Amino acid sequence: MFRQAGLWLLWRFPYVRELERRAFYDDLTGLLRRGRFFELLGDAMARRKRGWPQHLLVLYYIDLNRFKEVNDTHGHHVGDQYLRFVARSLSQFVSGSATCGRMGGDEFAVFDRVWSEHGHLPPRANAEALRRFLNDLVYNHAFGVRIPCRASVGYAVTDDNTAHDPDALVAQADKEMYAVKRRIRRARR
Repeated sequence: MFRQAGLWLLWRFPYVRELERRAFYDDLTGLLRRGRFFELLGDAMARRKRGWPQHLLVLYYIDLNRFKEVNDTHGHHVGDQYLRFVARSLSQFVSGSATCGRMGGDEFAVFDRVWSEHGHLPPRANAEALRRFLNDLVYNHAFGVRIPCRASVGYAVTDDNTAHDPDALVAQADKEMYAVKRRIRRARR
């Protein structure tokens, strides 16, 4: 009987792995889904609380402005290609210790430790470098058609108010991202 149960489990294992993949990863981009991203962010914040208080975490929240125009003008197939392209580019840009996720629609997030060693940019400079990187790639080189999107990137660093609450950290980064969007709109006028 135990042998049959073991064989059954081996037969079902690929199915279970596929269910886990679908639960944790976005089908379109291959990045973490929102729920899994928040789970890992909460784990990282808990580790910081337990034993690594000197390591701050930074969360970057990214929105692709005017993404709806891509779907409306070029069709959803180009919009999907564009999102995959952004996800690949984002994964290549960030450090190996960073965690990337798709929050939904045209919003992405990345979290990482804030490095205090020399040679690493502070979070604000990283957010600006990330914004420029995405804008240069997407605006100039994507698919041979003019993509009107521009990235807005907000960030938040753990502090005493957000050190243990992923939702508070995301709300802070989201608020900063919307402030960046407003600055971009004002600069275009």
